[in-house]
Amino acid sequence: MHDIEGELNSAIQSAREAMPENIAALISMANSDLYSGPLYLDEDGEECSMWDEGAKPFDFTKAIDTIGDWLSVNVESVRVEMFDTDEDGEEVSWFETIEDSERHIRRALLGRELASYF
Repeated sequence: MHDIEGELNSAIQSAREAMPENIAALISMANSDLYSGPLYLDEDGEECSMWDEGAKPFDFTKAIDTIGDWLSVNVESVRVEMFDTDEDGEEVSWFETIEDSERHIRRALLGRELASYF
């Protein structure tokens, strides 16, 4: 028997370790935009006031596309190898996918609200 929660936590940790800084920053800014209202960035890409000179609105749609591209390559369903014995006493194995594991991983990485966009 497998520890499904342990398998999912391992997949989440692996995805976090593989996540580049620019994706982590986009996730943070997208969440800020969702929860705190419109987000504005200065010419260096740092958060600023909408009244600051050169302030540009955060491009939420572009961020979602970029995050989605990364997720499609780096987050997949968790599969676990299962073992049993057949009628001849031989050990047989197969793989089963943990139901909704991709959705669970996306929620852990992105937060519930942002994950709903994927």
